[in-house]
Amino acid sequence: MNATINALNWHQISYRVAGFDRMNFVSDITNAIPQDDACQIARLDFEADGVQARGWLIIRVRQQKWFTTIQDRLRSVQGMVSVQADLI
Repeated sequence: MNATINALNWHQISYRVAGFDRMNFVSDITNAIPQDDACQIARLDFEADGVQARGWLIIRVRQQKWFTTIQDRLRSVQGMVSVQADLI
């Protein structure tokens, strides 16, 4: 898994996700990611067509160990089909 590091000691990675379009799908995704002073959602972009939802998230963390945890949490969201981590 690749990540970039910015000047403020944040590690940053993007996740591409796809799943079944349903009510609260994006909300469940954001709730799966811890949001505090050690982890932040930097960007979130989703689109859905009534059957499938696709999105892209940029996550910033203080410690790289969070990347695997976040990926596992995203995979556990109901209706999730795929989660792919990408170099930004």
